[in-house]
Amino acid sequence: MTTRSAPGVTTLRALIARATLAPSPHNLQPWRWTLHADHAELELDEPAAELLARHDPAARELVMSCGAALLTLRVAAAEALFDARVDLLPDPHRPVLLADVTLVSGAVDAAFSTLDAVVPLRRTAWGAFDDRPLPVGLAQRLRVEAMAEAAQLVEVGRADRGPLSDLLQEADLERFRSDHRTIPADRLTAAREAELLVEAPYVGVLGTDGDGVADWLAAGQALQRVLLVAAADAVLGGFLNAPCQVEAERDRLRVLLPTVHWPQTVLRLGYPTERPAASARRPVDEVVVVQDGPAEAGHARGTSDTPLDAGVDFSEDTLG
Repeated sequence: MTTRSAPGVTTLRALIARATLAPSPHNLQPWRWTLHADHAELELDEPAAELLARHDPAARELVMSCGAALLTLRVAAAEALFDARVDLLPDPHRPVLLADVTLVSGAVDAAFSTLDAVVPLRRTAWGAFDDRPLPVGLAQRLRVEAMAEAAQLVEVGRADRGPLSDLLQEADLERFRSDHRTIPADRLTAAREAELLVEAPYVGVLGTDGDGVADWLAAGQALQRVLLVAAADAVLGGFLNAPCQVEAERDRLRVLLPTVHWPQTVLRLGYPTERPAASARRPVDEVVVVQDGPAEAGHARGTSDTPLDAGVDFSEDTLG
């Protein structure tokens, strides 16, 4: 194994720029990083949480996206030959502080580090998949990769796709009703998502043993790890998260799949009929601030010119 000395602020900032390629609801990119001389702090962006307060009142999905960014940073660090030491929820008096990350010289997992090359290739699949099955053995590997991040990934067999699609449609319509919308287009959206679920080559539910902030961070890290491993085989993921967003349907999902203790994400995987474009990303200077030490020009957090687009239709494939 090869190691190197600890990084400085400039290297940390470059690695965090890689982490900004992680998926997030409505592409809000709700992570904020504070760089110190020897470590970085990951915080949940409170304005982003306020934008999604109606559909994500506990900020569960936003915390998951921060977990995905954290996993991406770990991968980038491993590729740069650094070991990431992560302290989750280090300060109970700062609830938006999700993790403290210190990069040190240490052993690097070579297989894990290779995922860095896949980070810019990952996309959210917005449309249909073709009928090709996943590569042999990939579904089993993804289950193991999720377990490595303290999460469960349970494949939904064909026999359970019908009941799950019913849950999905009910959850979609409930969300639309909560927005005081019950129009024909909403029913078409719900029906389209159900069709995408039924026809996907692979459908899985990602879950955790608990349902607290630490569990959401674990789910986000597991999700990004699964997506990157899949993308290495040109397999992309799309999301059908409504059954995890409406509590009544989430409870029914737990009954349908009792091995998933707390469902966090419904994931579909396959080969898109059309490769989706990459989502826009904020400049790294908008999500990073240097707390101590000499700040280089442009490294302080400034006012963002990038609009936060929360939308009203919190539906399939809203992860950027």
